[in-house]
Amino acid sequence: MLQTKLTKMAFLTFGMFSIGFANAQEKTSSELYKQFEDSLHAKVPETSLLKLKMNYLQLNQRRSANDSIDKEIISIYPKGQVASMVQIIQDFKKIQAEQYTLQDFNKLKTEFPDVNFDDENSAAGSYYTALKSSAYPIFLIKDTTKVQEYSKELSAEVLNSISWKWAESGQHLSIAEILSKKSLEKTKAAIEKLPTSDSSETSKDLKQSYSMYEDTYAVILSKEGKKAEALKYEEDAYTYLKGAESDINGTYITLLNENKQWNKALEIGSKVYKVGKGNDIVKAQLEAAYKKVYPERDVTPFIEELDKQKEQAEKATLLASMINKPSHDFTLKNLQGKKVSLSSLKGKVVIIDFWATWCGPCKMSFPGMQLAVNKYKDNKDVVFLFVDTWERSTPEQRFKEVSSFIQEKKYTFQVLLDEPSKTNGKEFDVIKSYGVTGIPTKFIIGRDGNIKFEMVGFSGSDQGVLTEVSNAVNLLLKS
Repeated sequence: MLQTKLTKMAFLTFGMFSIGFANAQEKTSSELYKQFEDSLHAKVPETSLLKLKMNYLQLNQRRSANDSIDKEIISIYPKGQVASMVQIIQDFKKIQAEQYTLQDFNKLKTEFPDVNFDDENSAAGSYYTALKSSAYPIFLIKDTTKVQEYSKELSAEVLNSISWKWAESGQHLSIAEILSKKSLEKTKAAIEKLPTSDSSETSKDLKQSYSMYEDTYAVILSKEGKKAEALKYEEDAYTYLKGAESDINGTYITLLNENKQWNKALEIGSKVYKVGKGNDIVKAQLEAAYKKVYPERDVTPFIEELDKQKEQAEKATLLASMINKPSHDFTLKNLQGKKVSLSSLKGKVVIIDFWATWCGPCKMSFPGMQLAVNKYKDNKDVVFLFVDTWERSTPEQRFKEVSSFIQEKKYTFQVLLDEPSKTNGKEFDVIKSYGVTGIPTKFIIGRDGNIKFEMVGFSGSDQGVLTEVSNAVNLLLKS
């Protein structure tokens, strides 16, 4: 979903590690910590210490280690980024306790004058932006007379983030409308400052953001009953994005129906749905539009035909991404101590998911993977293997941490434990044999034992993970 992808809080994801962890595997935990200590004593720039800290924590996921390292950095840079982030975490706690004030927020820049909070690409800047998004809704609700004043102080991204939250919940819509409109004005002003022929990434990002903010504004207007005005903005968002976003398509088709433009809803809805850019909302709105345009006809054959075309389009897209590489056999123990070999599963569709307990995106993908496991639990031709790898704890500690995590989350996964290399303890055998450089990475093996699909990273939603895996598995089951 476009809104979800572009408004995700930096604070919530900052402590989680995205793909590309191979570099952190090149040194042991003790070597990295020594490098950190040497750099600390040399008083290298704080940004360098932060990078070393993140590399170290990739291998040593203990909260106590994080806190002790922060204290060491703060001892050298008491008014630096780390100190400010520690304060922001305390501020979040005050927000949760409903004790946070505008005065508390304004203190940050005076207490940490050397920190550039406005740089959203920096660690402190990402925390600060997230704090704004959480704090300002409270300030706005407490004093609605300050809406215009506060909106001037917030970036378009933060304005949209607040507006979208209220748009989804249906709360404080009158305030949300003002903030959302301000986000459009600020983004439009930024776009107008660019040369007309500008095709840079900055230009593309601004225009995409503007379309996203139009979607927010349209949803708010729609919930306020301003259907005609909402349609104008949603149509603009749909047009710029060329029907590429299913959620925006759903809102657009809904608004067309609500504005009694049933023929157009039928035309646009059919167009996006049959190429795989629709969702359940698009499908429902298509049925509604069809019944309005053809009240005497049965809608079922129409929808069935669209479903066939949609399936064909999705299959074509999937086939274009299919590969055919030999897999690498392995035998690993599961958490029950039983040996499992890949070769013993030939003739089945096998999903191999490489993960680690310290990997945020891996864990974020697991609810969606559980949906996939549930879907195929009665199909003996589909097997899921979750290969835990790249851990740096002792074998006993690793087993305990992995087992506890799986049990605590109530996942019904078959977890295998990748083995450290006997020649190089910094590497793990199976993940190395597959050439993986970042996790989460999934390989889907066909019945012939060859790799058919490789999927890297987290797709952003539980349903997205389920759809991604299911489409590939279903295709392989039919082949």
